[in-house]
Amino acid sequence: MPDRLLSVLLHDHVGQSSNDREPSGWRAGWAARVSVNALRRKMPVIVVPRYAQASEVPQIAALYHAIWHETHARFMPEQECARRDIAFFHDRMAMLQPATLVVAHDRAIVGFAAWHDDVLSQVFVASARRGTGLASRLMSAAEREMAGHGVSLAKLHCVVGNDRARSFYERHGWAVLEQFVDPKTGRPDGVPFWRMVKHLSNHSSNHRGS
Repeated sequence: MPDRLLSVLLHDHVGQSSNDREPSGWRAGWAARVSVNALRRKMPVIVVPRYAQASEVPQIAALYHAIWHETHARFMPEQECARRDIAFFHDRMAMLQPATLVVAHDRAIVGFAAWHDDVLSQVFVASARRGTGLASRLMSAAEREMAGHGVSLAKLHCVVGNDRARSFYERHGWAVLEQFVDPKTGRPDGVPFWRMVKHLSNHSSNHRGS
């Protein structure tokens, strides 16, 4: 945070003494340090998605592995969950790395979005960052990049039953086109997915946060 902004915020946060003077001596220094730390904790970190670097693939894969098993495993057969070990996610992200956007904080990847051709395939955010609007920013940034590469009608696949994810996509302008069954999931009858679509030609980044 810029020092000038902190000084302005400190003035409002610490306030003035009863005789309209700033605190003096060690009390002023102590109050300033406490106030700066409090402001840094309370103020959200503004992050901007950027393209992933090849060296970040292992970190992205680790985050992908953890979040997928937390949020998606319950919808999948055991065989598919067992197949999706860390090597599986590393190989997938190595392939998708040129079309992957990440957000990093303190050198740690806290969220990413990736696509392949006209399919938005991943939008994942670390649990500690959910509810901050980071997923919305990642999705908007990915949609802009896809549109910039000539995609006018984007698609994504959302497993049936993951109503929270579907609701998030719908709030951002995506709509269910159809339901289909993916046979490559280790279950004889396959796993049902919603195929969702969104027109990107008039894409706007003004969405409700998530």
